[in-house]
Amino acid sequence: RERSFENPLSRRKMASRSSSYAESCRSSTVPREGCFKRHPSDFFPLVSGVGDPESPLILNVEAVRLFGYGCLIFTAFLGYVITKLFVKENTDESVLIDVYGYRSICVYFDHKPTTYILPAFYAITLVAFAFWFLSFWLRTRADCLEDRMEDDTYLFHSKMHLIAGSCFIMLTVTFAVTPTGWNHTLYVHSIPFLLTQVGIAIVAITDVVHGIGTGYWYRLGLTEKTEYFAYLYLILFGIVILYKIPTTINGLTGQLLWTRTDWSNTLGFAMEVLFVILGVIFPFLGTLYITMFRRSELHHLVLHVGSASKWHSKAHLNISRSRPKLNIPDDDSSIRSSIDDSLPMVSRVSQYLNQHGS
Repeated sequence: RERSFENPLSRRKMASRSSSYAESCRSSTVPREGCFKRHPSDFFPLVSGVGDPESPLILNVEAVRLFGYGCLIFTAFLGYVITKLFVKENTDESVLIDVYGYRSICVYFDHKPTTYILPAFYAITLVAFAFWFLSFWLRTRADCLEDRMEDDTYLFHSKMHLIAGSCFIMLTVTFAVTPTGWNHTLYVHSIPFLLTQVGIAIVAITDVVHGIGTGYWYRLGLTEKTEYFAYLYLILFGIVILYKIPTTINGLTGQLLWTRTDWSNTLGFAMEVLFVILGVIFPFLGTLYITMFRRSELHHLVLHVGSASKWHSKAHLNISRSRPKLNIPDDDSSIRSSIDDSLPMVSRVSQYLNQHGS
């Protein structure tokens, strides 16, 4: 009886329309990597295929990451330049130097006219990193679907980037509040900046873990020495983080954990510089190298975008306009009677799909 129906939407067509991943894997233009498509020539713009609604979107994940780090570096450098050229106040008397014992990079974000200009540029940085977090999540999801990553690892990366995104948002409070002394403004200004540093560390570390754990760096043609340098990077960056966070907490609590000395202040400044280099500069340079010199091996993410409501509308249209052809003997009245009784139910189901689209 099932074979006698002429189904306008076969199972194969339904699967191809409902699953963009299956569609990308069946496409002859997509290599064996499935969701990833090679584009050896272009590494910019970030997304191609936007002008053609029939073509999939080609997302350059590494270019998105490069753009995010570039915006962050430019924002920090702009704050430094504006502070040096236009701030008339003596930055050596900043309360943050008294708190931490050294000149933190946050000193260049606290004075006018820096506080007027940097929030607008950081808004661009925030959007860029939000785009990068979404791109990274899509890439890890594709790795999970293609059995390059375990489900638990995929959930771990998703949660870590959700935390990192929340930390990056908190930096907007740092630009809005300028510390005026040992009062609430100091904590409202400094704690979001500390959380942003935690977010930077999460992004840098998880990207290295993903590159090694999924074999992504090997597919780009990088040698085994890259893995050794990656482990060395994780160890060195971990030491910097384990020193910097307690030092920041000790400064905000008025040296409650230990009393600072000239030697500890010098070491704290060195750790501040190392954090910027390892947490921002190194990831930027690594992404720049991959984007420019490994373009022939770079895999872009292929996104097939469709409308579920439009698909359901077409499905209902096909169902409502097609009548099943049944091969029922004339003398089999019991079967014909049961099917005639079920036709009102089919009509009601079609009406419900038309109204609700699901």
